[in-house]
Amino acid sequence: MNSTLVSSTLTVDRAGYQLHVKIDGQGTPPLLIVGSATYYNRVIPRQLRKHFQCIFIDHRGFAPSRYIPKASDISLETISLDIEHIRQQLGIQQAIIMGAFRPCLHGTGLCQTVSRICNQNSPVRCVAKFKLGQPSSRGTLLGKQCL
Repeated sequence: MNSTLVSSTLTVDRAGYQLHVKIDGQGTPPLLIVGSATYYNRVIPRQLRKHFQCIFIDHRGFAPSRYIPKASDISLETISLDIEHIRQQLGIQQAIIMGAFRPCLHGTGLCQTVSRICNQNSPVRCVAKFKLGQPSSRGTLLGKQCL
């Protein structure tokens, strides 16, 4: 993945769900922001994009579907597999992930590629370092102490 890429968008089809992906900013490692690509692209501070290549990814709860959605279509495991598919498609080797869940605890292979995870509503207050899916120490993001 080219860390100097400024902005692009794509749509990834996963079992009939159209997952939108928006890439904006520069820096390494990339910051995968999972939830609503449209919403988080609007509310994540521009300052963050000066330090990270922000990759906004829809999860199935926010994505349009060609089918009538069923509750069983959306699980942490399924969302994690979608993120892993997109990570591989973009050729990302190592990333920080931000979202309202802990996908690398669900056996999808993300543990080996996620260097940090941010599990909250504020992007600068709780990125904790993880090693193979287990907390290893506290860290910082843009000078803010992690939880």
